[in-house]
Amino acid sequence: NSHRLPPLMEALFDAALFELHGRLLPAKLLIDEYMHIAARFFDEKEIGFVNGVLHGAARELGALPAAE
Repeated sequence: NSHRLPPLMEALFDAALFELHGRLLPAKLLIDEYMHIAARFFDEKEIGFVNGVLHGAARELGALPAAE
C-alpha cells in the first residue's frame, strides 16, 4: 500500500507516543528529542509531518495546551 508509513517512521511514532503517554518527561522535551532523531533519517517534508503528528498527539493526550 502506497499510503503506509515507512517502518522507521512507524517505530519513531510508536516510541514517541509511548513516552508521551507515560508523561515522565515534558512533552516539549520529548518532541524536540524525536525531531532530532527524525532529522537524521528523513527530509524536511517528512520532519514537518513528524512534528505535526507529535504535537497533535501531545495535545490530544493533554500533554500540551491546545494553543501550542
